[in-house]
Amino acid sequence: MRSRRSTSGRSSPSPGRGGWLRFGLMDRLRSSQTDINRLKARGVDLEELEPGVADRIIATMRHDSKAAEKYFTSLFHADDRPRLRAPIISVIGERDPATDYYEERYTEWGFLSDTTALVVLDEGGHYFLRYRADELAAVLRTHRRLEAGDRTGSWWVHAVSTAADAAAAPSRDEVAPSMRRFLTIASGQQLSMIGSALTGWALPITILVDSGSVTQFSILAVLNLAGLLISPLAGAIVDRGDRRRVLVVADLCAAGIQAVLAGLIFFGDLQLWQIYTLIVALSVATSFQRLAYTSAVPQLVPKRYLGHAVGVTQMTNGVAQLIVPLIAAGLLAWIGLGGIVVIDVISYAFALAVVLLVRFPDTLPWRPARAAGHRDPPGLRLHLALGRPAGDARLVRRAQHLPVATPAAGLAAGAVLRHPA
Repeated sequence: MRSRRSTSGRSSPSPGRGGWLRFGLMDRLRSSQTDINRLKARGVDLEELEPGVADRIIATMRHDSKAAEKYFTSLFHADDRPRLRAPIISVIGERDPATDYYEERYTEWGFLSDTTALVVLDEGGHYFLRYRADELAAVLRTHRRLEAGDRTGSWWVHAVSTAADAAAAPSRDEVAPSMRRFLTIASGQQLSMIGSALTGWALPITILVDSGSVTQFSILAVLNLAGLLISPLAGAIVDRGDRRRVLVVADLCAAGIQAVLAGLIFFGDLQLWQIYTLIVALSVATSFQRLAYTSAVPQLVPKRYLGHAVGVTQMTNGVAQLIVPLIAAGLLAWIGLGGIVVIDVISYAFALAVVLLVRFPDTLPWRPARAAGHRDPPGLRLHLALGRPAGDARLVRRAQHLPVATPAAGLAAGAVLRHPA
């Protein structure tokens, strides 16, 4: 395919995973309220819309996201897909919250072109196409002199990747992200979460049944919130540290705490103050574990499959909450509290062994949102052509939640494809 240049703006290819189950019926039955709440949080005034219009917006966005996924999936798996001779230049706003991990994701366009480049607009927001068109036009003229580090006024060439770079043999110490690596870690964390949930269900019930004191039961429930109170500090530590190390330490501490609890149950005289102390320590360790695990997901999985991986992570949390009430009562009657705690210790030991055996890639993990104080110019809106005058709604879309718009938008919305006559 002959072209002079190809530029993609604000989006990355979003292929699906072949062979994964697709729940089309569930999508039709799913409520729009979750997506509507996300849009409200992003500043969309939905109250001005007529009844049913918000549902139409959500349905259209879901349809476009699925169409984009289908389109890019077919391109990724097609052996005879056309390739561009021109470089693909990804233009990113420096302050755009919808383009996380752009330092790595621009290379994903390498399946369509031998040369990919990343250009960053200084202080650019999500809607730079609307108010920085002159700079974008200047970016399009850089395709003949792509050199990383070149700075022209308020934008610069951040990085350039070529087919030779992609074909270079990785070093022996280099670890590549993969869904298999992620799913291995997820399986260990899933078992540990189920084990923790079993103990968290059985221990308060045992105290309530043995003592008959609702007060002691309530105190235990309150102390279990210690992890929630410590989560801001834990998040800061996880963000600035090595996720794998934090996960190892958290799993090790949680396993040790449960082992101490099991020893007191079987061989000691378990006191109420000991239970309270162990519960607080376990809640803190679990908080570190879950924060490190969830923030390491983008590090473990290829960024183009990040949406699928996040879904698996959410599923692990839901499965633990669903399974535990169904089996905890039977296990408590069958093997008692001590047996449940032993299961918890084994689950943490398995999770710890998995983390120790699986190496983490040296890629970008989750990180806090960039510069929340940045705003696009006043009055900038994305109006919806729904048969009403412009100004009825504002639509702010974040790709982390609603991946990419349409197939055309993925390659050219915010972009120019120019072919010789």
